[in-house]
Amino acid sequence: MRVVATTMILWAWVIPFLMLLLYLAGSEHNPYLLLGIVVFVPLLIVCFLCMPIRCELDPSDNYTGGFIGFTLRDAQFSFSNYTGKLLSFAKAASKKNFRHAYGQWFADQCQDDEDVGVHVGGNTEMIYGWQACKERLETLGERIKAGKVQRERESELPLLVMNNLTWPEAGRFALGFSAKDHAFVRPYLASVFDCGRGRTWTADTLRAEFRAHFSKLQVLGHDPVTRNLTDITNPSQSKAVVTQMCLKVLHKIAFGRAITDADAIELAALQTTQLLPAVCPAMVARSFWIWSIVGGPARDQCAKWIKRYKGLIEQKWPELDSGDDYRVDLLASAFLDAMTQAGGRSVPLAIDLTLGYILSKNRPECLDDVDFREPERIKQFLMECMRFHPPVTVIPTWVPDERKSNGEWKHELICLNRAFPNPDIFSDPDEFKLDRDPACSMAWSNFAYVDGKKEEPDSHGCPGKQLSIGMAVVFIMEYWFAGEWEPHTDDIKFNYYGTKGFKCTKHQPATSFRRQVPERGQ
Repeated sequence: MRVVATTMILWAWVIPFLMLLLYLAGSEHNPYLLLGIVVFVPLLIVCFLCMPIRCELDPSDNYTGGFIGFTLRDAQFSFSNYTGKLLSFAKAASKKNFRHAYGQWFADQCQDDEDVGVHVGGNTEMIYGWQACKERLETLGERIKAGKVQRERESELPLLVMNNLTWPEAGRFALGFSAKDHAFVRPYLASVFDCGRGRTWTADTLRAEFRAHFSKLQVLGHDPVTRNLTDITNPSQSKAVVTQMCLKVLHKIAFGRAITDADAIELAALQTTQLLPAVCPAMVARSFWIWSIVGGPARDQCAKWIKRYKGLIEQKWPELDSGDDYRVDLLASAFLDAMTQAGGRSVPLAIDLTLGYILSKNRPECLDDVDFREPERIKQFLMECMRFHPPVTVIPTWVPDERKSNGEWKHELICLNRAFPNPDIFSDPDEFKLDRDPACSMAWSNFAYVDGKKEEPDSHGCPGKQLSIGMAVVFIMEYWFAGEWEPHTDDIKFNYYGTKGFKCTKHQPATSFRRQVPERGQ
């Protein structure tokens, strides 16, 4: 199917070109016949490519729609209020001056209140204020219990709404689990991540893991910009070495098992190939060309990994091997989401930014003369990277619509991105500074912990905050320990999403720390 769809797409482009060559060469064929072939053959191919394929699971009852848009809980998401908005956000976030560009994008979504965006998605409000976001996060668990936040939050990842087609085992993406399912998986995830400190991981074991990986590495290349196309067309050439290293370490922490280089490459690519069909309207994702080229193969890979995780879960937690396949499926699906769309994606982003700024001559002035060997300085630096480039744009929720009396739900997005530039909390918020108060950070949604406990079933902050910080700090320390590196260029550039890629070659093992940091502006 994949070959057929790809061939048909190529012929839809090639046929008009061939007919044009025939016409220009003075072919004796009737020009109207050539024109008919140019128009109708590609049209026929497009119609065939758009034919729907029956998938293993259709979207939830809350989700309906067509090729252009969709409806979720009676809220309309169209090209003008959703897809077009996301494209304009991506354009702003990709600019060199991204802070101003996407700041203006958020401002443009407001109408009567500059702290509430109302123009993205149907019946949607984005909450901008730091204090307002903090209060909503702190009360999230109790509001869910009280029925003031919809228990099934829908499959959403920041500004993206997903269609559930690639999650047949659990029925939806992990961040959209019902309160009951979330309460089940939460303690298990936390138990191996932050609550596993001292058992499943320590600073020393993290260093040992990364040291082993660095010892085998001669070239450290990471390109988060071009990796997406490569991941789809040729996953074995994925330009995400940092991501692959982090995935290996995360699997050792979660299950005590090593994964191979091929496994890490496959999972790194799956971060892209699973997400692409998921964010399309369901009718588009089910079309022959999307499902056969990307959706179906990604779904097969997900099923393979979930089956593999189920075996590891039953070995790690024998009490779950009781014949209740749904619970094990649910937990396995949640672990896969953690590797592909949560920690397995955000930890490499943190490392990409931190190491990228260290190596770049375009780094902020406050980083001059900083000792990048010192763990506390690296941590302080990392925290500011997460404020300046917040990895989580919004926390999506559905709350009762007070403006209506018929029980309708309003789409409310807790916008962490806009909480960070609050001048009342962060002085000179658009400047990169190292003296910020880490207690004000929302990058890990830490205000959503119940009584500060990450294993609490009603906690909704990241269950691996300290682990992710520890991994990023240790990565930088082991980078220096591994040897003397030479960046291929010190002109490393940045946008909202991270660096535009860097590559370093190891010249010799390091006997002592050498300051391999370029002078800023040179």
